[in-house]
Amino acid sequence: MTATPTTAGPTPGTPETIGIPVVSGVHAAPAPAAEVPTGWPGTVCGPTGHDEGGTTVTLPRQGAPVPLAADLWWVPTGAANAYLWRDPDGVVVLDPGLPGEEDVVLDALARLGGRPQDIARIVLTHWHSDHSGAAAALATLTGAEVLAGAADAAVLRGESRGTPPDLTEDERPVHEAIARAAGTVMDAPRIAAARDLHDRDRLGPGGGAVARLVGGHTEGSVAVWMAARRAVLTGDLARGTDDGGVAFGLFHVDRARTAAALRELAAPDPVVAGFGHGPPATGSAASALRVASDGVAEGDGLGEER
Repeated sequence: MTATPTTAGPTPGTPETIGIPVVSGVHAAPAPAAEVPTGWPGTVCGPTGHDEGGTTVTLPRQGAPVPLAADLWWVPTGAANAYLWRDPDGVVVLDPGLPGEEDVVLDALARLGGRPQDIARIVLTHWHSDHSGAAAALATLTGAEVLAGAADAAVLRGESRGTPPDLTEDERPVHEAIARAAGTVMDAPRIAAARDLHDRDRLGPGGGAVARLVGGHTEGSVAVWMAARRAVLTGDLARGTDDGGVAFGLFHVDRARTAAALRELAAPDPVVAGFGHGPPATGSAASALRVASDGVAEGDGLGEER
């Protein structure tokens, strides 16, 4: 299917589409937990970056789907966060993770009663490989189309080079530590069939999710707004923190644009906010997004946890 522009409010998907049980409410029961070192890529970092002291935090086990709203689940992939939701024509996967983590997504889907062929679309918030690396393999396994913001889709197709982040002094050692531990995430995978998304394109026939072209993190970054669920998925504009807070994201091409995007995404008063890294915010997501944006001091690449 082709994503089509809309300004209309979305409606929720129907529960009969696939065998995934409907989830009501926005406060999820805790998933099985595992202790992981905060210094490993993909886990939650404190305000000064990776904790070299070996402190641990409790996160859901890799691949364990956590319900956030009706027909919306958070799936920690290991490197980052994926999200699944149901539309009338199938399942949508947001940011399936690094190469090889397509199996994590498929396992999460199976736990929910779904099958690979139930996946209709793979949406990418941006081209960095910790979010997009598994997309090509997942598309091959499922037949799903791959969608990304137009500028980032061009990078994935190999038509242009992605703009490197404008690292602050504080961000440089964090970026270098991630590169040493797991290799660069700034190499775009090749996805020849990646299709362009534009602002306010619908991400399914029911209008349950709408793409917002926000930029800031990369030139073509997109966020996803779900009006019926009162949920927003920000990608790497912001990040969840190990104390349950929300902080400004890392490694942006345009910090001012990112901050403006967070304020815009907070305006519809979402109840749930899901991030590219770290646990989602529930209950007071709008205020958390505003605080994350307002708490970014000039030159402070790691922002403040609030």
